[in-house]
Amino acid sequence: MTQKFIGSRTRSKEGPRHATGRGLYTDDFRLPGLLHAMILRSPHAHAKILSVDPSEALNNPNVMAVITPQDVKQLTRPFKPGRYAAGLKRPIDEYAGAIEKVRYVGEPLGAVAARDRGTAEDALESIHVEYEPLRPVVDVREAIKPSSATLFDELGTNLAWTGSLQYGDIDAAFKSADRVVKENLKIHRYSSTPLEPFVVIASYDAASKRLTVWVTAQVPEVIYDGLREALGLQDIRVIIPDVGGGFGQKIHLIRKYVVLVSLLAVKTGRPVKWVEDRTEHMMAGGHACAQEF
Repeated sequence: MTQKFIGSRTRSKEGPRHATGRGLYTDDFRLPGLLHAMILRSPHAHAKILSVDPSEALNNPNVMAVITPQDVKQLTRPFKPGRYAAGLKRPIDEYAGAIEKVRYVGEPLGAVAARDRGTAEDALESIHVEYEPLRPVVDVREAIKPSSATLFDELGTNLAWTGSLQYGDIDAAFKSADRVVKENLKIHRYSSTPLEPFVVIASYDAASKRLTVWVTAQVPEVIYDGLREALGLQDIRVIIPDVGGGFGQKIHLIRKYVVLVSLLAVKTGRPVKWVEDRTEHMMAGGHACAQEF
């Protein structure tokens, strides 16, 4: 390698294209017959889903399809546990949407596709969901107490994983130190805010059984694997145009929305686009968990 980067000017390969407005993002794509999707979300931090009635929404001729928790359960399969699930005391079935209960404000439990975005937004308000609110779990210390409400009933506890990492001789280091300071440190939940929110376009060809998705994602194989696992399709094409920031949020969480939008495309036989708004992203775009040291 003859080229040296230290002490020399390095030109950006992507900068000029983006700085001059020539970037191509997922929302820039327009397909014939495109429908617009919105996500049905939970208003509760913890609640049982008693019933979902989309009949009023479907009475609107401009509403083309609605996905409910029952559809998700019948038409999809849970994602296979990935490397982040290694060490869990018991595997948890993770579907693209909530099935029997919701566990955080903003959790997706369905979706709607309409001829335009405004109609899709209005349709969400006409989908009647009956909940049984449950005691929420909002503090990490309280969550591991036996008296706490349990988010995943199949685990029987909120302590899903335990482990320890040790490097070097810790006791010797403390003994040889001139001064030892003890402190409890707490980090609250926080969220990244990329300039571009989540965006998904899905198009399904029933004749060839081929699904094509355009998505603002960071890891294409996570999207591909998630679609294959959830929908059971084999002919899948994942296209990732320019991405307007991700910060880790566009790795795993977004695959749920890709599955929901793809279900709408399969159900309607037309391409479907979903563009997350900023309120949705701040509410449920993927928060870092609270930590205590």
